[in-house]
Amino acid sequence: APRNAPGLTEPEANARAVKSLCYALGADLFGICEAKPYAWYSHDPEGKEIEPDHCYAIVMLFDQGYATMEGSSGDDWISGAQSYRAYMRGGQIGSVAAAMLRDLGHDARCHSAYKGQVLQIPLVLLAGLGELSRIGELVLNPFVGPRFKSAVITTDLPLQP
Repeated sequence: APRNAPGLTEPEANARAVKSLCYALGADLFGICEAKPYAWYSHDPEGKEIEPDHCYAIVMLFDQGYATMEGSSGDDWISGAQSYRAYMRGGQIGSVAAAMLRDLGHDARCHSAYKGQVLQIPLVLLAGLGELSRIGELVLNPFVGPRFKSAVITTDLPLQP
């Protein structure tokens, strides 16, 4: 793909397009924020230093499902299955969206729970998708409560948070 495809210079229009993409791919909730330096890990799992190389974050939330989570005791198989399903959806949708941004000529990377270079909780908060709760290291969203998993795409595409 050509570097920085033409027509992607307006941050507001880019943000609307990215949010439409997230919606079309199946993210339940999403927001955009700056990828602040403190939201990046300092080193990867192998000990290699991480240099923050993107300035924007697209944060997506994936609902684990009201009916099954309300019926779960936490000691049964369904709560784990719903959790892993949400993580899987986040990785899949984030990877597809990041690939599309790269096809448009902008660098982009999906950060899933399995493999990522960013701390997700600060970015969920910065994107306006919830508030820190008393439950622990957990964000509460006004629509799905604590019943979500997150995935993040970082990019150099100009976006309006």
